[in-house]
Amino acid sequence: MVAVISNQIACRTRLREYGCRMSIEQSFRDDKSGGFNMAHIQLQHADRIERLLLAMAIATLWCHELGEHVLQQGETTRRLIDPGPTRELSLFQLGLRWLKRALAVAMHLLPHFKARLSHLKLLPVLSPLAPIGNL
Repeated sequence: MVAVISNQIACRTRLREYGCRMSIEQSFRDDKSGGFNMAHIQLQHADRIERLLLAMAIATLWCHELGEHVLQQGETTRRLIDPGPTRELSLFQLGLRWLKRALAVAMHLLPHFKARLSHLKLLPVLSPLAPIGNL
């Protein structure tokens, strides 16, 4: 269980709100230091930033699609990318790391980009360093 500290009333709705917030935070991390290093761009023209954001959105969709592909292939394939006994990487990270691996050693393993996501339901990934406690 994860401890949530808030100045709001404790209830299930609050937990859902924080759950949504945590997935958004992971997405920001993926855009910045965890994936595309967006924090280090030095573009100053709005039209260039706009094109970069469009390219990143397409790349993000592809990485999520590849992450789903990795999970659909089963535990053996997942462990090539995320070697622990349980999944610790986000769908995006699984896909990005699979893409990097495939480009380095086996491009034929890359599935065709379909620009769509399935209705895959995943349990949230909790970092081993996440605070644990009671509400």
